[in-house]
Amino acid sequence: MRTNNVLKSIDLSQSKLSSFALFSSLLFSTTYTGEASATTLLKNEDTTVSLYARLRVLLQYDNKEAKSSTANTPSPWQLRDNGSRVGVKGHYKLDKTQVYGRIELGTNIDKDNEPLIFARKAYIGVKGRFGKLQYGKQNALIKDADDFDRSHRIGSTVHYTRNELNTKRPEHTIEYQYQWQDLAITSQLNLPRELDEQPSFRVGSKRLKLASKDMDIGFGMSADYAPIKGISLQLATQTAEYDLEGEYQINLASVQWQLSKQLSAGGYIARHQMSDELQHGTSYNMALGGRYKWHSKHRLYASVEYAQGADDLEGGKELTYVIGNDFKINKDLRIFAEMRQRTFDVDKDSEFRAALGFTYRF
Repeated sequence: MRTNNVLKSIDLSQSKLSSFALFSSLLFSTTYTGEASATTLLKNEDTTVSLYARLRVLLQYDNKEAKSSTANTPSPWQLRDNGSRVGVKGHYKLDKTQVYGRIELGTNIDKDNEPLIFARKAYIGVKGRFGKLQYGKQNALIKDADDFDRSHRIGSTVHYTRNELNTKRPEHTIEYQYQWQDLAITSQLNLPRELDEQPSFRVGSKRLKLASKDMDIGFGMSADYAPIKGISLQLATQTAEYDLEGEYQINLASVQWQLSKQLSAGGYIARHQMSDELQHGTSYNMALGGRYKWHSKHRLYASVEYAQGADDLEGGKELTYVIGNDFKINKDLRIFAEMRQRTFDVDKDSEFRAALGFTYRF
């Protein structure tokens, strides 16, 4: 019976299987050149175009499914795509500037009623002595501010990255970057768009949900400062404004510290706020994490995160532990095993998740 449940959990239609096979064959068709993650398609004095790909697959266990697993429900074991991607990037040199761009495709193999292939990123930009200016679908500014988490899949649970919160990879985004000595400034403007989901924010058993799926505008700014070798400090803020007076905002401060060749650590503190005409909720978050290089091919990593709600999220709590390790088979293939334990306030049951997987770079 358990075997049948595992097979049923891999809920893929024949059409999706066929399409995923084509996507996988595209990944494997990338000619190996000995480079870390890209194959050069075109290179001359002014132009460089390269193809890159990454295959990421895992087997995941979730005790939420185990508690309710019957003959008619999914198994707690799920075979999942873990962000496999293929993309093309390039640049063209002008007199004193450079035009560049990227198109990156991913899969929705785990999602029903979604196209199998979607655009993870698609942007174009120009850079020169004035800095970098780019437009398109790209990482949200805040998404790159939680490097304390070194897990491959199941970490960073308190720090939300969701499209409806404008903290994932928003479309129609204008970004400007400028670096002066050890200080880097980044700003983003997210143009209006209609969302697929209503914005919501949860801390433990407490949850807020906005009524509108129309985002009016989003904006953010970050400052990265590396005062001495091995230490990086960051301040960041990002805001999304929605119809009907809705708003979500995160303010964050983080630090990254390379203590030695073997050991790195990081942490952050943050405040999340969500509000509209009728409700206002706040969450205070903090996290610490680190990674230790056991030897040239084996790394251990761990993190702990805590969140506590206030205002209309009062009483909501989350505490998350993640431990894991990965092993480098060769310069392109890495395997990993990791687990996560989440505990909440008294009104929500704890959760346990584990994953075994691999990442292969082309």
